[in-house]
Amino acid sequence: MKKKMTLTFGLLMLGGLLMLGGCGLLGDKSVPKEQINADLAREKINARLGSDPEEKREWEFKDDSYRCFAPNDKSESKITESTADIPINISAIRLDKSGSEDTSVLFGEILLHYKKDNGKWTLQSLEPKDIRTNEITGDAFSKV
Repeated sequence: MKKKMTLTFGLLMLGGLLMLGGCGLLGDKSVPKEQINADLAREKINARLGSDPEEKREWEFKDDSYRCFAPNDKSESKITESTADIPINISAIRLDKSGSEDTSVLFGEILLHYKKDNGKWTLQSLEPKDIRTNEITGDAFSKV
């Protein structure tokens, strides 16, 4: 039980640091961060499992306990009056509510493709760039 509390506290602290560090900041000309977050919650993506380039696992964003994203500094957003291609770095955590010490994590880069129709941005697609997922146990987390 103590390991589960330590893991939960550590993940909450990580989430808090991500939020304070500018989570979701995209600027005024782009798609609003609240819309991106809502759009992500309706999507799923295939992510590489751990470091194995061949093994994939589907991640449904609706199940996230915590999610943070920010513009990718290495790739430039391409935004026009009618389209927006937005590269984001994303991290998400899914706490296991069944009492297990396993916690699912997702991290990496996704390219979001938006189109503007009648003044409103609409997500057209997600393109995984370098996205990974894995399971972290309480023991693995506490050793760091």
